[in-house]
Amino acid sequence: MEHNHHVLFKIFTVLATVFLVVGLLPSLFAEAKTSYTYYYVHKVSKLYTSYKGSKRMIRYLPINARLKTYSKSSSTMYKVYYTAANGTISGYVYRANLSGRLTTVYLYIKKPANLYTSTSSSKKRKTTISINSTISTTSNLNSSMYYVHYYGSTGYVYAGNLSTGKTAVTKYVKSSSRQYKNYGHTSYYSGYIPVDTKLTTTSPQSNRLYWVDYNHRGTYVYAANLSDQPTVVTKYTKNYSKLYRQYGQSRGFSTAIPAGVKLTTTSPQYDPLFWVSYDNQSGYVYASNLTSSEVPLQIPTWQYKTVSNGSGYIYNQPMDDGNQRIISGDGKPEQLSVFNGIRLYVDKTATLNGETWYEIRKPVGNYIGWAKSSDLTDAAQPNPNTASLFNYLTYATVTKTGYPIFDLNPDQPASFKGYSDAYYGQNVLITKSEAVEGYTMYYLDGIGWIDGDAVDVPGVRPISFKTVKNPNQGIFQSSDLQNRSGSLSDYQNNMLEVINQKDGQDLIKINYWYDQPERDIFLGWVNNSDLNDIQDVSGDFSQIFQADTSMNQQGLAYGDGYYYVGYDTGGNYGRILKYDSNGRYAGESGTLPLGHACSISYYNGTLYEAAVINNQTIINKIDPNTLTSNPNDQIKPGIGGTYMMAVKDSGDPNHDPEFILLKEGSSDTFLYIKNDGSLDQSASIPQMGVAQGMQYDNGKIYYLANNYLTEINEATLLKPDNSGAIEQSYHFGLPQESPSEAEGLTMNTINRNHWLVIGVGHHQIFQQINPFN
Repeated sequence: MEHNHHVLFKIFTVLATVFLVVGLLPSLFAEAKTSYTYYYVHKVSKLYTSYKGSKRMIRYLPINARLKTYSKSSSTMYKVYYTAANGTISGYVYRANLSGRLTTVYLYIKKPANLYTSTSSSKKRKTTISINSTISTTSNLNSSMYYVHYYGSTGYVYAGNLSTGKTAVTKYVKSSSRQYKNYGHTSYYSGYIPVDTKLTTTSPQSNRLYWVDYNHRGTYVYAANLSDQPTVVTKYTKNYSKLYRQYGQSRGFSTAIPAGVKLTTTSPQYDPLFWVSYDNQSGYVYASNLTSSEVPLQIPTWQYKTVSNGSGYIYNQPMDDGNQRIISGDGKPEQLSVFNGIRLYVDKTATLNGETWYEIRKPVGNYIGWAKSSDLTDAAQPNPNTASLFNYLTYATVTKTGYPIFDLNPDQPASFKGYSDAYYGQNVLITKSEAVEGYTMYYLDGIGWIDGDAVDVPGVRPISFKTVKNPNQGIFQSSDLQNRSGSLSDYQNNMLEVINQKDGQDLIKINYWYDQPERDIFLGWVNNSDLNDIQDVSGDFSQIFQADTSMNQQGLAYGDGYYYVGYDTGGNYGRILKYDSNGRYAGESGTLPLGHACSISYYNGTLYEAAVINNQTIINKIDPNTLTSNPNDQIKPGIGGTYMMAVKDSGDPNHDPEFILLKEGSSDTFLYIKNDGSLDQSASIPQMGVAQGMQYDNGKIYYLANNYLTEINEATLLKPDNSGAIEQSYHFGLPQESPSEAEGLTMNTINRNHWLVIGVGHHQIFQQINPFN
């Protein structure tokens, strides 16, 4: 009997244990409480039908999906409820894949994406984000639009424009590109990347430089030197050339192309053969049979002209109908003033309605365009023994292969002597130079003439910066000050770059544009004693904040504790971003008709902006609190296009604003416009450069050009003889370790202290370290 009781007790114990375990299972997996908790998917998770071993997957749950659960926090799997597009679904997920907080996910833009104000149908575009830019989001990754953060801005982006990895973007070199070792472009590798070389990059497309791979080496190149499409390059046959059907060894040729034929190609410029079309046939020609200059390349002893009217224009065709003027890189018609003091070769003549036109080109063959004969005058003839604008003597290094070398003799076609390959890496002696507006040819002693791009000439880099001291003194063609070619009076308000020095003489050039060596204007030799040293104030400024980098910064203003930065968004529209005195983002405008958005000024509680629309200046009044403008409040002075603006107190009892608007040309003209739009007075002085900013303060006008700051005495400016209006000139390069283009000038005024503030091309804002009174 006792034995039977013992057996029954064991059976009862086993059954009780089974029931206990079964009873505990719901506490591990099932719903065991009445309150609920929300979780977010931390990493992509599977939603299962149950917690058991036989469970099946229902679907995937995206990161940041919001889930509701009644399960205990100690459970290994939670039963969750998820609201999907087709309704609420339930299932089980592993607890380890969930979080009580949203997860920040970093993604890349894979195609240009608009940043919107909302997800509704009435949403507005705030800006466009470039390919490979990084954004962050905590949105449900199953959403059609994500709420994102991008460089201080927030908004919504379509999910289809995003990717977890960077996008390889194909680019083509459109101008020979130096290979930089770092983004700050402070050092570089030898050699250039040829035109039409195909490159790929994953750099953000808003960057100024892109990281690319070239010849199995990573390097930075300027984005401005790249294009989405191959560049059409113009070449000329310099002798009879066969047109081959194929690139390979067994190619046959279909025809021969005569010398002097103009051809175009998109082949990489390092290729030994170029793909071209001629006489309705296409094929390959040897690159060695082509040249970039018109054939025959010659230096004639006649048919030379110089500019007599710098305000004259350059035309595509010999007709002045308003549509044929050549437009320069800044969107303005190109004027002959950029060739002041330079001898130009007349290639052709034409007569239209009784007026004579000349087709002009640089002395070594580069085409310029058509000009009216009335804007030109006869030039002194070149020395047939030197064929040289500047006598030069310096050592240089041949840094490129594939460049032709010629003998040039007066009245004789150019004689081809070979290629730069034979002298690659060698030091050579330069004894002559033809240099016109940045296009330079050098004579390698005992070798021949070569394109300046093929050699590294230390003298072309600025040695120092100067201004004119004695404007009545001359500019000469050689360092022995023979053959006067111009006068320093033409450049008395410019900052001059000294690029070589010999026995007390300086070889000088000017360039109104930042980082555009192709726009160099080589002037000639002058006495060093006729120039002034210019003070470098780069060390007097320090960076105070970093502005938004997603748009094209142009203008800068300050008032009542806030900075206002103007951005050109294209199509005559722009935006203004507001920052407090510590550089913290404080708001931004919508898209406004601001033109280039470079002329903004603050006066007496109002922000003013001068836009040029259809070649007419319109002054917009902008509320600095709401950053909105009313088209009915615009001032339209009817003075045509202008380039920069400053605002001052008019001095009337109401303290109305008076606008100082700048017109650029062969002279800089300051137009004083009243608040009603009428012209009060004007004054002109010789050109100072391309304006990048202007500010008025206490009887002084501060004029900002690239790397050049000028202080103008207003009272002297308005006199009939205003030759002494410029009181001070300064050179600067900001930031010092990697200077960039100037983009706006303003002044921070606190009590009686004043600090000049300059914006630069990397969207950095710099302020004077010490105030002035």
